Amino acid sequence: MNRNGANPNNVKVVIIGNSDVGKTALMERFMYDKFTSRRGETIGAAYAVKKITRGRQTLVLSIWDTAGTERYRAMMKQYYRNAKAAIVCYDITNNVSLEVLKSWVTELRNNEQDCRIYICGTKKDLVDDGKAKCDVDRDKIKFYAECISSPSIETSSKTGENVDKLFTMIADDLWHEALSSKVSNRPTPIDLCDSAPKRSCCSK
Repeated sequence: MNRNGANPNNVKVVIIGNSDVGKTALMERFMYDKFTSRRGETIGAAYAVKKITRGRQTLVLSIWDTAGTERYRAMMKQYYRNAKAAIVCYDITNNVSLEVLKSWVTELRNNEQDCRIYICGTKKDLVDDGKAKCDVDRDKIKFYAECISSPSIETSSKTGENVDKLFTMIADDLWHEALSSKVSNRPTPIDLCDSAPKRSCCSK
């Protein structure tokens, strides 16, 4: 544990974005490897935990799927608190969801400045299958992601494409951060041999 009593291997990840962009589907595909085409509106937030093991070490992802409707917007600050990573979602078939993505990023930054951000386009299968047109400018998305130093990726919760890749990317980044935190919290050894003032060869 760190000085605040928090376990650096237990990290909070929030999934945010407008309603109907597929946040719940994204979490369910990663957590349970399933897809449900019809589901009710998320009320407040849903919560799930997944452990990722590397060797003898375990990283615990506490994943929060948040509501995207305006009536729950005021509640979001409490879900941002202490988040180490945020998946900001938009629907690639709906340009409106992309237009408000910046407001989600700004709100997150205002409440949790050091939180890592991952830009996630959802419903890729609809475009790949020809059931819908891509309604967003992919070059603009790439440029915006680079401007805020965030990775961007397109996913399909229906087929599972890139879902594990996204969460693996997050886990890798957080794993490195947790290990770095452990190293930085170690006490610095004192070299007693260097404690005495050194004399130059010309000193008398």
